[in-house]
Amino acid sequence: MEEIRKQIEAAYEQLAALLFEQLEVFEALFEMAADLPPGPPAPPWIIKTKHAPMPLASQWVKGCVEHPP
Repeated sequence: MEEIRKQIEAAYEQLAALLFEQLEVFEALFEMAADLPPGPPAPPWIIKTKHAPMPLASQWVKGCVEHPP
C-alpha cells in the first residue's frame, strides 16, 4: 500500500511540473505582441448581433405561427 501511495505522489508531482511548465509557456505566448495585419471590418450581421442579441426561440416560434411563410 505504501508503494502505491509513493507511485501516486510521484505521478502527481510529474503532472504538476508539466502543467506548471505549460502554464509558463502559455503566459509567455499571451504576453507577446500579435503581428496581425488589420483586416476588413466585421460583417454587418456580426455587428448587429453583438449589439442587439437574437430574439428568444419562443419569439421565433410565435412569429412563425402568427405570420406563416
